[in-house]
This record gives sequence, structure tokens and C-alpha cells, in this order.
Amino acid sequence: MKNKVVLITGGSRGIGAATALQAAAAGWDVLLSFNTDQTAADAVVSQITEMGRHAMAIQADMGCEEQIRRLFAVADVQFGRLDALVNNAGIVDTAQTLAEFSSQRLERMFRI
Repeated sequence: MKNKVVLITGGSRGIGAATALQAAAAGWDVLLSFNTDQTAADAVVSQITEMGRHAMAIQADMGCEEQIRRLFAVADVQFGRLDALVNNAGIVDTAQTLAEFSSQRLERMFRI
């Protein structure tokens, strides 16, 4: 039987990276997405492969349907299937009250 495969969105830093490393330690192969920090994503992939697991990082903006579709297409080709999804992607922005949010900011947050 093949190893279980997990996709972790926003898996290059913080909670996503910690989740990716824990999944690998538990025997999972890991596909992670990142939006901007290729260096951080590569570091997580390197740590996972050092554990003997298969790992890959794909740049994808989780607010863009076309990039999400591409991410899942890569998962199909490179891993053959997904057994789990950790929807961890998010954005950090300027601290504001909800009343101060622009409609564009709200729309982007909901897309992601």
C-alpha cells in the first residue's frame, strides 16, 4: 500500500509548517502550498525528505481558483491521490477593526 498523502495549504510557515512536519513524522507524504515564501517552503520540504518521506511544495494563491485547480492537478500527477486536506492558508494584514475593513479586504479574506 502506498503512503498516505496530505495536502497542507499554507504549509511553509507557522502552524502549516509544524503540521507538515508532524504529518511526515507520523508517516505521511506531504504536498504543501505556499503563496510567496519559496525559501521557507523548500526548508520544510527538505526537513520532510530527511525523514524519508516524499514531499513537494507548490506555489499557489488560495484566493485564485485557477491556481487551486493547478495545485490539485499536481497532486494527482505527483502523488496519485490525496487522503487528507489541511486547509490552513490565511493572510496576515494590518490590524484593524472589522468596521475599518475595506470591501476588497473582506472579499480576499473570504476567498482564501
